[in-house]
Amino acid sequence: MIAAAVYQMAARALFAPFGGIGALRRRAVDSLELRPGAKILELGCGPGDMTAELLRRGAVVHAVDSSAAMLRVATERAPHAVFTHTDIRSYQPSTEFDATLAAFVLHEIAPSEIPRVVRMAAASLAPRGRLVILDHAIPGGVDGALWRAVLYLVESSSIDAWLALDLHRVLRNSGLVVLGDQPLAGGRARMMIARQAGTSE
Repeated sequence: MIAAAVYQMAARALFAPFGGIGALRRRAVDSLELRPGAKILELGCGPGDMTAELLRRGAVVHAVDSSAAMLRVATERAPHAVFTHTDIRSYQPSTEFDATLAAFVLHEIAPSEIPRVVRMAAASLAPRGRLVILDHAIPGGVDGALWRAVLYLVESSSIDAWLALDLHRVLRNSGLVVLGDQPLAGGRARMMIARQAGTSE
């Protein structure tokens, strides 16, 4: 994982022409339809930008990240959250959550390991709970080729495999129903919203 300051600069630069990464994060938080006191699991919290936003909205946040450096920044930014220093691939929650949020983190792990993480997230959801995934995508046309080249420069080596992953299938196989699959930032990001099968909205 790159240093927290470098990560923040890269994230801001990538999406600055499309309203900024903060706007994407707020869209993801909006999609959770939070009520005061809702328990939220944030996978891959990074430097805590979204953690702080969740707290501002009245959520009780449990945030997980594998980087001690990122967590130091996140703890300063969102001191009232509960942080766990561990890899999301091995994390096992001890409680249920009203929603789980994974923003710009799943592309960093091997596709073969993503189903296990999604199953964990699904199993931790309370009835009617939501899983929201926000991550990179590729727009169509010439812009797509250019954006792919940019992602190769600033993201992990697993980005190509992430872009080819059938996330709908992963969600279905984890017992989830897809409620929405929304392109954002002109197709450069993608937000998927899912809930447990057999529960009504």
